[in-house]
Amino acid sequence: MIRTIFGIAALSLALTPVVLAPAASGQPTSGDPAPIFNPDGSVRLLVVSREDLRRAMDKEVALDYSAFTTTNSARFFADVVLMLAREAQEKDPHGPPLLFKHEDWYDAFLDAVGIDRSEAPIHVRLAYQYKQDVLIDYDIDAVVKSVKDGPDPLLAVSVQLGWPESLDLGMKYSYEDTLSKPHLQITNHRLIQHRLLDFGDIVSYDEVDGMTGRPTTGIMAAIFKLFGEGRINWSRIFIADNGVQVTRGSASKGPFSVVETVHVLPDGTGDKGLPAETEKWEAIERRLAAKPKVEYKQWRLPDFSADW
Repeated sequence: MIRTIFGIAALSLALTPVVLAPAASGQPTSGDPAPIFNPDGSVRLLVVSREDLRRAMDKEVALDYSAFTTTNSARFFADVVLMLAREAQEKDPHGPPLLFKHEDWYDAFLDAVGIDRSEAPIHVRLAYQYKQDVLIDYDIDAVVKSVKDGPDPLLAVSVQLGWPESLDLGMKYSYEDTLSKPHLQITNHRLIQHRLLDFGDIVSYDEVDGMTGRPTTGIMAAIFKLFGEGRINWSRIFIADNGVQVTRGSASKGPFSVVETVHVLPDGTGDKGLPAETEKWEAIERRLAAKPKVEYKQWRLPDFSADW
C-alpha cells in the first residue's frame, strides 16, 4: 500500500514550498539583501528583496512550463533558491542565511506568472494564512560533511520553511492536489526542513522532514484514511530538453518504504512511471536511482520569528 504514497513525494514535493502571501502595496524593493542584526551587531540574516525574487522567477517562467501547478512547484522552487543562493555564495562563501519573506515571494510570484489573487490556488492561500517563510543556509562549509559513492554537488544548501509558533496559527495545514494520479492530500507541518543539492542536470531534495500526505482517490484512499499519512523522505529531479520532468524518490509509513519514478509534463499533468519505455528514459531513471551517499553537517538555521 505504500507504493501509491510516493506520488506525494514526486508529484507534489511542492515542497509546496512555493510559499506565497497576498501582494504588498508599492513597487518591489531593490538592491542587495537587507541585513537583520544580532544583539551584538553581527548580521543574523539577509532578507532577499522582492525585486531579486522576481528576477529569478522571470527566468523560470521564460522556460515555458507551468510554474502555477503544484506538480511543477518543486522544480520552480529549487531553481529560484539555487540561483539566489549561488549569487550570495559568490559574494561571500560564508555569508549569513538568506530569508525569503512570504509577502515578498508572493508579490514576485504573482507578477512573474501573470495571475491575480482571485486565481491563486489553495496551497497559495494556505501558505499566506500561515505566514510561511523560507530560510536558506548556503555557507560553503555548513551543509555537506562528505560524499560517498557519487559526485560532489556543485552547490548544496539547507532549506527551512515555516512560521513562528508564537503566532498560534496551528502546527500544520493540508490541501488536496488534484493534478496527481491518484489525488493526494498534502500536509505542510509548521517546520519543514530539507537539503537541496545541485548536481548539474539533476537536483536532489534530501533529508526531507515535515511533509506528509496520503491518496484521497483510488483503492488506497480508505486504507490511508485509516492508517494516516506517509512521510516524504527524498526526491531527485531531471528535466529533459522537451521540458518533461522525471522524478524518483522515496516515501515511508512506519517500517515500510518505497521508491518510485513519476513524470510530469510541462503543463503540470503527472503520472507514475516514465514518459515512455525507451532506452533514453530508462538510462535517465538509472541515473536518478544512483543516489550519492551524503553525510550532512548539523542544522544551524534558527526557528522562525514574528519580529523579522
